[in-house]
Amino acid sequence: MIKTKILKTGVSSLLKSKIGKPTVQKSYLFMGTQPKGKINPNSLGYVCPDKTINFATDKVANNYAKNVVVQALNSKKPYEKSVVLKGKRILYEMNGTSNRCSIPNGSEGIWVHGHPDLFGKGKTVPFSAIDYTSFRSMDGLEQAIIYNSKGQESKLIKTAGKKTLFDKIMSKILPPENYKAMKELSQIGACNADYGSALLSVNEKNAKWKLRQLTIKRIFALIRKDTPKTEYYTQQAEELFNKEIEKATKNEKLAKVLHNFWTKKADKLGVQYSTNFENLV
Repeated sequence: MIKTKILKTGVSSLLKSKIGKPTVQKSYLFMGTQPKGKINPNSLGYVCPDKTINFATDKVANNYAKNVVVQALNSKKPYEKSVVLKGKRILYEMNGTSNRCSIPNGSEGIWVHGHPDLFGKGKTVPFSAIDYTSFRSMDGLEQAIIYNSKGQESKLIKTAGKKTLFDKIMSKILPPENYKAMKELSQIGACNADYGSALLSVNEKNAKWKLRQLTIKRIFALIRKDTPKTEYYTQQAEELFNKEIEKATKNEKLAKVLHNFWTKKADKLGVQYSTNFENLV
């Protein structure tokens, strides 16, 4: 549900204000409270010259990010909103579509976005493989948080993860930066493979078998250097996979399957996973 690309940065039109002027009313609006009595604008925050928003505390910044994301999910036409914050500063804020949003390359801090309802109010899925890839591939990101329309969250936090014997050997052979890059790529590859397998398990059991058969046929066609057959089996496999994925997204069982995937695989993938989505716990 997430697509990574470079975007121009800036604050949402919902928070437009003259540079340096306090955004008192808007800040209260998005924190879900109303001003009472005399307000000290400095206790909330202000728009900086670089268009980022600087709040008084980390907590206020986190509340702001949560509330604008949840508000987008509860709008007349629900959409995903992506927010990046570091400490008490909102660095980026971007509106997405009903099923995807973007995050700028090189983002740092905490990345927050929403997943719209799929199976009823607040019932949606946790992280996708693309969410994980975007999060894992940006060294500066420490946490990723997904909110549902009820304000409940799913969270990934980067960890050292388990080291296999292979990891231990390679960490001694390769320079630190090379080992880090190798580890990152291997974890992303493992996530994509295992995640795809989890998606296929949502539907009938023979979907995996059919896909495996097509993959084997494709390999033999490659060995024989039979280009037409290779292309044919590749296309067949892609069509079958896409068909099964489309079916899976309409099955409420999908949410639990993906929750189980993250519960079992998170440590292997170098992250800590937690959620309080009511349809998952």
